[in-house]
Amino acid sequence: MSHGICLQALKNIENCADISSSIEISYLYEFNPSLLLGNRGVCLQQFYRQQNPATYGFFQEAKQCLELALNSNAPTKRKIYYLNDLASAYARQGEIEIACAYAAQSVPMIVHIGIESIYNSFTD
Repeated sequence: MSHGICLQALKNIENCADISSSIEISYLYEFNPSLLLGNRGVCLQQFYRQQNPATYGFFQEAKQCLELALNSNAPTKRKIYYLNDLASAYARQGEIEIACAYAAQSVPMIVHIGIESIYNSFTD
């Protein structure tokens, strides 16, 4: 798939999200602006090629989208994905220390969710 086709698909999704941003639609399809940012970040980082400076803008935009999604009011489970997507983006760029730092931030969240799940299974 070419960059242009994927970018146009992302634009179409953004336009649809703008049109139907009602609470009912968001709830029904579990789609919201932070999820859109996260998906955009994941897509754009796929275009990045370390040896091709023309693709550096894709990485920058991907990183911005994922950081905005991470700083949104998204649920903790979703933020774990954003942290790991950021880790993946930085690893792709060769920034291993930053990638590890983002991945490490997700560990306490995973542990907390796991403990909550175990607790809830005993109380249900």
